[in-house]
Amino acid sequence: MRSRLRSASRKARKLLSAVDRLADYLPERAVGVFKGHPRLNTYEHSDAYIYRAELPGVGGEDLELTIQGREMTLSGRKKEPEQEGTARKQERAYGSFSRKLTLPEDADLEEEPEASLKNGVITIRVPRKGEKVPRRVEVGGQEKPETHVSVGEGSADESDEDE
Repeated sequence: MRSRLRSASRKARKLLSAVDRLADYLPERAVGVFKGHPRLNTYEHSDAYIYRAELPGVGGEDLELTIQGREMTLSGRKKEPEQEGTARKQERAYGSFSRKLTLPEDADLEEEPEASLKNGVITIRVPRKGEKVPRRVEVGGQEKPETHVSVGEGSADESDEDE
């Protein structure tokens, strides 16, 4: 049984290696397409959801972020650079992309989300409704009562002392 597994494993590795070598001769395989969706991480904080997507080579002018209902769409275009001679191999992908996400139920759609692009990573902050935490509010406009403390024969608020 073990020898059959080893033999099958060897054959699978050989096949994958042959496919990789064949792919080297297909220069057009990635051009014109932004393969898949941008890679995305989602973080949950007490006051917001944070989304971070990798968008190397994409400028802010080539991005669009829209929210309609609970659906957030990140779309854009990665432009192909000018050719620097005859391409021998092209693995980098170019073209349009779009990524749709359904925002969580407690996303605050009344608040404006924030987005920033830095070093090829877009960060999107969507506020959460969350539970409202009570805040203590000082009430102003009231005079504080004077405090009198008895010390010996006089009181602490008397200004004339016996000389």
